[in-house]
Parts: sequence; structure tokens; C-alpha cells
Amino acid sequence: MPNGAWALGWMLAYWRNDPKVGDIVMIRLSGDRMMYLKRVLAVPGERAGFREGQLMVDGRPRPELYVRNGWGWNSEEVRLGPDQYLVAGDRRDMPMSSHAGGVVDRRRIAGRLWLWFGGGQ
Repeated sequence: MPNGAWALGWMLAYWRNDPKVGDIVMIRLSGDRMMYLKRVLAVPGERAGFREGQLMVDGRPRPELYVRNGWGWNSEEVRLGPDQYLVAGDRRDMPMSSHAGGVVDRRRIAGRLWLWFGGGQ
């Protein structure tokens, strides 16, 4: 999402359900006003990582049609724990070390993106 854009989230989205692959979630930083928006790439129990920019889940490529301008990300595959999710942004035109994403605990997922506007794209 471009700088200066605003987003509205649905905080009750995961009250009874868990995040699913492909959902854009709000990741709590501190409090409920500033959050990262990231896409869920893998869910608890899956083994996931990157190989030459390709998302690998349980040893197989997982298509990501929403990714634009990919970078050749590489990471070891990790087994996600019972309350862990792998998240990343859709714009991957920067080195992985400069990106805020990775494995997050379920308790940090505040809700699902409902609507965003502003900043153009």
C-alpha cells in the first residue's frame, strides 16, 4: 500500500475463524492504531520458505498471482507452529532483509483488511 494511504480493517474477522492463505491481515505493532498489512502465505503446520523468489510450501511451489516486481528472495523453510503464520507484502521489489514480514504469532493478527483508499496505485 502506498505511503499516505488509509486502510479500514475488520477486527472481528477472526473472532471465530482463523486467517487463511491469501487473506490480507492487519499485524499489530503496538496498540491498535499502527499496523502492518501483510498477506498470509502459509498457515500453522505448514513448512514454508522462499527459493529464488518462489514461495515454497511443504516442498512445492505455491503460486502467487498477486506478486508484482519480485526479488530473488531465499530463506530456509520453517515449520510453522500451532499459532504461527508466514506473512509478506505483495510488493517484493526490495531485499528480504529490508522487508517487514516473516513468521508472526496469531495473537499479533488484529483482523482482516476490509477497504483501503488513497495514495493511488
